[in-house]
Amino acid sequence: MPANIIDDVIGSDVLVTVNQGVIATNNGLNYTITITNPGSRPVPHNLNIQDWN
Repeated sequence: MPANIIDDVIGSDVLVTVNQGVIATNNGLNYTITITNPGSRPVPHNLNIQDWN
């Protein structure tokens, strides 16, 4: 099942997605994502995960 990971970064810094996963369970789907900030400053951001089936 495809899932789009949308990372809306506030400002000009870039966050890097290093791992994405989807785990199917009896209760539905669990989405996992690991992001890193390669810069030295904190980056405020919103992370929205949407299941587009």
